[in-house]
Amino acid sequence: MSECIRVVKDPEERRTKLLEASEELFLQKGFGKTMVSDIAGKVGAAQGTFYYYFKSKDEVLAAILEKIWNRFAAKILKIINTGKMNALQKLQTVLGLLFQPKTEDRMDMDGFKLLADPDIVRRFHVQSDEARIKAICPIIQEIVKEGIEQGHFSSLKCLDEITEIVFFGINTYMHKYSPNFSDKAFFNKKMEALEELLEKALGIKEGSMKLTI
Repeated sequence: MSECIRVVKDPEERRTKLLEASEELFLQKGFGKTMVSDIAGKVGAAQGTFYYYFKSKDEVLAAILEKIWNRFAAKILKIINTGKMNALQKLQTVLGLLFQPKTEDRMDMDGFKLLADPDIVRRFHVQSDEARIKAICPIIQEIVKEGIEQGHFSSLKCLDEITEIVFFGINTYMHKYSPNFSDKAFFNKKMEALEELLEKALGIKEGSMKLTI
């Protein structure tokens, strides 16, 4: 007599599959045109399964944004920890990867294509910025600590807080002007201001911070 065996998937595995399917469909069809039924169907599940893990498409997108920026952070760490960069070089590299035109596409093409979806840009840029700050700010804080130990940066009593304030401000400022960064002269003017700000905030020798292209 044959016995029917029901295969029960691990909850975390099911959630991961839903995230992967959602990201793929958002890329293919756009966030606005993707239905919950599309996502559930792609993993062979009922719509109720989707709602067991996520309250809405917005919630699944928030998880995807966090995943995209964590992937980007992991790539940044791999780059700056390969070779023998000092703290100043690491900081320049991280900021270059974050803000220089086209860098994001080279680092993670699919993820950053998704972030260019007009629906996502219009409705979720705040969530995307929050995910970016959460993923990247700790890396910058560690670099600043390292720079102080190496003698490249001035000592800061409230290092984590000051680093967070500066990075939050930079992130907001750069986001505002990023649509015009294809203009090299415009981009370099913004980078010169950023160079001066960081040199003064971190006590770096004038002219040492190089971010222009």
